[in-house]
Parts: sequence; structure tokens; C-alpha cells
Amino acid sequence: MSTPRELLQEWPDFERWEVFRDGTQRVGAMRRVWKYSVLLTRVVIEGDEGPYQAESRIRFIPGIDWDLSWFHATGMEEPVLLHNPASWTHTGSLPVIGSGNIPTRDGRELPPGRRRPVEAGTLPGYGEYLVLARMVASGRREAQWNAVDDETGLAQQTRLVAVDDAPPPSRLPAGVEASEPIQRFDRMVAGTVRASHWVADGVVLASEWSGIHSVAVLDQAGSAGWEAIAGLEPANADFLLQGMQR
Repeated sequence: MSTPRELLQEWPDFERWEVFRDGTQRVGAMRRVWKYSVLLTRVVIEGDEGPYQAESRIRFIPGIDWDLSWFHATGMEEPVLLHNPASWTHTGSLPVIGSGNIPTRDGRELPPGRRRPVEAGTLPGYGEYLVLARMVASGRREAQWNAVDDETGLAQQTRLVAVDDAPPPSRLPAGVEASEPIQRFDRMVAGTVRASHWVADGVVLASEWSGIHSVAVLDQAGSAGWEAIAGLEPANADFLLQGMQR
């Protein structure tokens, strides 16, 4: 069984944008940034009943594991702060217990949020992209880990596996031909496919999430961002660029 510790080694900084589509209609966008050992993910999906916004921040300890995960989304009364007790013990930081802000070893306070401990050997949900990227770079075809629900802190046995002879996605980024060799990876929980990702030449081109498709914007990060937020409501574009207003 592969673990986050084995898969998530040092990774070069990146910024990645994707556009969500429901059929032919653009319905949102996603931004991922990896910098300073923190994976930031922001998601916007626009709907008739209002937008869904989600923000995830997962902090990793290089060569060890993740130690903190902050998550907030539309409909939540307050953010959730997950902490990995195994990593905190290893680094000598104080455990997250009790109420109020708890200072870390270097004197900084933890971010606000409802605190939930999780089991060692787990990975917050939005960390899946790093597992997928590491698999693609290393040539692995399968990984298994316990993925933690970002809001509840509950763990689920998760499997990411390459699928042979799979058809290409319904949409591909501009300039990519369906005739190119494309590999599909399925994320499965309890035997059920929860998401699919299509990869070519080491790049994740597109994904499918319960009927909603996301397509990568293959451009320089700055230009990709402008293209991804084009047509979104101004407040949703601001959220993707600046985060939640707290």
C-alpha cells in the first residue's frame, strides 16, 4: 500500500487552473497553487441557487507528512481545522487541544476553525491531486490511502488506479487531440468510482466529478487565470484570486 509519506516528496512550485463545464455550459473554475509546502485549492461552481465556494489549505512537512489542513465552504458555519497528531509530535509543536488559539513552537497562532483530530497515515481530500501528480511523474499505476473528509474528518479507504483502453474525456484542452495517447485514472471509494482523471505526456488534461467536468487551461499561469475566470460573476472571480473574505 502506498502512503502519502512515500508519494509526497518535495515538489516544484506550480499554479494550475481548470474550468468546470456542465455539458457545453461553463459553470465555474478551480485554482490550485503549490508553494512553501502548502497546497491551496479554491473552487467555484455557479448555480441557479447561488454559487458554491470552497477553499482548502494543506500544509506539508517536507519528507514527512502533512500537519495542518484548513477548509471552509459554502454552507459551513465555520472553517474546519484538521491536524495530524503524528506530525505534530514529530516536529515538537504543541498539540491542538482545548479552546482559543494555541501558539505553535515558533510563536505563531493557529488559524481559526473547528478543530478535529484525524488518524495518522491519512490525507485530507484535496491532497488527492498531489498523489495523482506524483503517480504520473513516477509511472506508478496504483495508490491506496485513507482520504479524510475535509469537513467531517472521517477517513475513507481510497484507491487511485490506471484504467486501460479507456475512451478520452468528452472535452479536452485547446490544442490537444483525442488521437493522442491518453491514460485515465479512476479514484474509487468502497468500489465506487468517485472521480476520473485523464492524463497525457505527464499532464492532467481533464477530470470528471459526479457528472461535472473540469478541463485544464494549458497556458502560462497568469494568462491561464484570466482565461479561467472569464465570464464568472465578479465576486466569484475575486474569490478565486483572493480567497474567502473572513
